[in-house]
Amino acid sequence: MRKTITLAISALTTLSMWAVTVESQPGQLASLVTDHSITSLKVTGAMDARDFMFIADNLNALSEIDLSEATIEAYSDEETALLGGENNFAAASIPCTSFFGKPLTSVALPASLKSIGFAAFAGCEGLTEITLPASLDSISSYAFSSTGITTISLPATVKVVGEGAFSRCGNLTSATVASATIGKDAFYADAALSALTLSGDVKAIGEGAFKSCSALTAVNFEGTNVATIGAEAFAYTSLSALDLSSQASLATVDGWVLAKTQVSNVKLPSSVTALGEGAFFYASQLETANLPENLTTVPAFAFAGAETLTTDSIIPAGAESMGDYSFYNACGMQRFVIPEGVSYIGTKAMAGMTGLKTIKAYTQNAVPELGEDVWAGVDQPNVALDLDNMGLVPDFEQAAQWKEFHILKNYLMGDVNNDGCVDVSDVTTLISYVLGDDPNPFNIEVADIDGNGTIDVTDVTMLINMVLNGEEIIIRRAPRTSSDITTTDHLSISAFSVRPGETKEVEVALNNTDSYVAMQFDVVLPMGLTLIEETSNTERSSSHAFATLNREDGKSRVVGYSMSNNTFNGNDGAVLRLKVKADEQLAADAQMLIKNVIFVNTELKRVVAQGTTAMVGNATGIDDANICQVRVFTEGNSLFIDSESAGIAQLVAMNGIATDLVVEAGRNTYSSVEPGIYVVRIAGKSFKVQIKN
Repeated sequence: MRKTITLAISALTTLSMWAVTVESQPGQLASLVTDHSITSLKVTGAMDARDFMFIADNLNALSEIDLSEATIEAYSDEETALLGGENNFAAASIPCTSFFGKPLTSVALPASLKSIGFAAFAGCEGLTEITLPASLDSISSYAFSSTGITTISLPATVKVVGEGAFSRCGNLTSATVASATIGKDAFYADAALSALTLSGDVKAIGEGAFKSCSALTAVNFEGTNVATIGAEAFAYTSLSALDLSSQASLATVDGWVLAKTQVSNVKLPSSVTALGEGAFFYASQLETANLPENLTTVPAFAFAGAETLTTDSIIPAGAESMGDYSFYNACGMQRFVIPEGVSYIGTKAMAGMTGLKTIKAYTQNAVPELGEDVWAGVDQPNVALDLDNMGLVPDFEQAAQWKEFHILKNYLMGDVNNDGCVDVSDVTTLISYVLGDDPNPFNIEVADIDGNGTIDVTDVTMLINMVLNGEEIIIRRAPRTSSDITTTDHLSISAFSVRPGETKEVEVALNNTDSYVAMQFDVVLPMGLTLIEETSNTERSSSHAFATLNREDGKSRVVGYSMSNNTFNGNDGAVLRLKVKADEQLAADAQMLIKNVIFVNTELKRVVAQGTTAMVGNATGIDDANICQVRVFTEGNSLFIDSESAGIAQLVAMNGIATDLVVEAGRNTYSSVEPGIYVVRIAGKSFKVQIKN
């Protein structure tokens, strides 16, 4: 029995050595805690820097410390330096490095605490949570750096978060900060930080404050009025958007602030007057952004590498210069606007902008000066330079680097849809305007073709005459604003025979899946065949008028339009009948071509179609093959051509679409031909064949 009691007393003695509670007076802790292997300590009463020095130097196994009922008094000793080589220590402050690297897992701070010193808890990897008292007003540099803290909410009383205070806390996932000043690198490299709320009195976000927080995708601003954001504050994060438009006092955003982020949209308030260089450096997902209207200089490297940026009017109206490499490799931008006041563009400022199609320059007085290789890598001859002041065109044409662009100079009379061409699409757009519609785009300055001050049907008929004659009258400048639409819909003429001296009516068929309101095409006739300038409508074109003109270049142009912009009826069959007359010069195997086909769709857009070929004359039979040392025949779904020499054969379908076939000497087999009736032209002869299923 005596042995059992002795063991129990021994166990209690050991426990008391591990967990100690002491009531201390300033500088007396060393005399009260004689066992330096304890793991838990609660201190009541008063302490000063000498007691924290004792803990730092001796209690290396300490995992729990409770100071909730303790007070910290000031201490000063000009003769002896203590923690961090300091001599003077303020009251209500945990001195620097007090618990540096300790295996702490639990900390309770004094209720009256005002500040936490430099690196006070740095390296305490086991410390996963801590409650900060409402009295706390500052956290010094690196105070909790490299700890295991998982979440932190700083009370509104904390005015300053020091440099690196919570840096490299790899487990920190959530932070709420209301401090006026967030110091340099305060949360640097907190790789798990994904939820960040800035609220209350936050005024200054320090350099690199959240740099390399790779999990951070958004920042929640709650009632803040931020004035400054330091360099690299959010660099190397995963921010997808940053809206600072509500920060009406924000004046300074330093360099590289969003460098190498995933941000796609940025909004800055007009209050910003200073933006550092490289602000959006290689933000490769950035699509839209604005530069504050008070900026006079686009910083160097500002949008370098922003490959998806599309905001064309991004430079503020009051800007005077563009810094070196400011838009380097911003290759997604197709149109770029240079405001009136820009007088200097820096070295390689727009180099690598390979997507550029148009530069709109509002320069009024003099050609802007340039750094070196401003547009290196840009295909300048294929980029339109559209000048607002046409009087400066000669100056730009003589200026180094500028003169390499395609400098737009004039409008084309009748180019009412601003696509750079005068054709049937302009006719239909003009008709739409005359009818009272509001087509867009519409250039009213080139629509009054007869110059009488009124736009009406007389301008329509004059424009049709211009199209028929291929006239181009330059009156002023014009950028291209649209590109051609292409289609597989087509016009065709079936193969036909006509005797010398005979006049014959042939039908032009429209095979279409889309709907069209007008058309334009050229007819190229073989020698011996003449087009009579007389057409007749079919049921499909009952609402349309056709105009035909035999031109001096050997082509006959046909324009079909509706004054009501009605569509052609149906999807196949003849829309027009043409009359042709043959003479003795017509060859037996001649061809009639339909080329330069333009349709106008229901949106009054120009649609380009492929040309077709019609066989004219008497098609010969297979019996002629031996005469020209070529044999053409079919078996089932295959076409065969036996030829003594290599060459090209033309396979013409009944709809007029022709395909070239490469012919080698010997037997040639073509097994991919669609079923149907075809004419094969080779060696000056034509052969009608049928491909079966």
